[in-house]
Amino acid sequence: MSGAWNPHALAVQDYLEVGNGAIGPSEKRLLGRRWSEIKDWWTGTSITAAWESVQGAEAELAEIESEEHVRSRLPRLWAWMQQAMTPAERQPYKKIEGWISDRTQPIDKALIRGAYQDVIRANNEVQASMRAFRNLLLAVSAGLFLLLVGIGTWHALNPAFIALCHDGQCPGGSTHPVGETVFEVELVGGLAGLLGGAFLLRSFKNPPSRYNLLPGQILLKPVAGAATAIIAILLLQAGVIVETTDASSTTTLLGYAALFGFSQELLTRLVDKRAGALANEQEEGKSSAGKESGTTA
Repeated sequence: MSGAWNPHALAVQDYLEVGNGAIGPSEKRLLGRRWSEIKDWWTGTSITAAWESVQGAEAELAEIESEEHVRSRLPRLWAWMQQAMTPAERQPYKKIEGWISDRTQPIDKALIRGAYQDVIRANNEVQASMRAFRNLLLAVSAGLFLLLVGIGTWHALNPAFIALCHDGQCPGGSTHPVGETVFEVELVGGLAGLLGGAFLLRSFKNPPSRYNLLPGQILLKPVAGAATAIIAILLLQAGVIVETTDASSTTTLLGYAALFGFSQELLTRLVDKRAGALANEQEEGKSSAGKESGTTA
């Protein structure tokens, strides 16, 4: 074992030990606290450490493996760099593309090792953005859900709160507010909002990634639909949106709740657009690999 080979071999061993420690033995995971697993899922600490360790070990192997083995992994490395790095970030490593097409050129293992290290960093940045946006969607959905439950409960205990009555007539033909009306409006609005998830499923082409944004997007739609329905019904009762002579009818009320609950699609479209951009960045790369390959000799 040469002096140059030994440090890299030890680095590979250290990376793999860190990766095993991040994953943890199955016995410990089964007996561990549930809160710890939820925290790891939310922060991504363990899975990120595990992936970084495996990829770091692969970078160190580039220094000690034979040239034939290193060359065999160059196409996958370059494809990964096209996916995770911008053209400016890849520029110092353009020689790798030439080494793939011309196997007679000598390779620089130190440069390949640096490419691995930089692509790992760039890939982690993309994953961190996906994870942060996923957590934001879940947090907003949970907060809005709790707010809606609180409003519905308050109305159930005190029907005068958000009475949803019009000209002395309340839903159901009563002259007094009914305690379950707000919950009914929220339920219908939420169901209508959930239908908006069909538009997301229509454009869902690839298998879920490590940080899949689709569940967070779908969870946001029913709570956004319920919130939109409540606000719209209040504006309807006040005559701000449209004048109606039957605003106290339960059927009319729930019909408008469904209509405006589904219209949350207009409000959540910006969220879907941002989520789609992040997903495309992860799946297709920061620039089009096809365009670049078409311009190279």
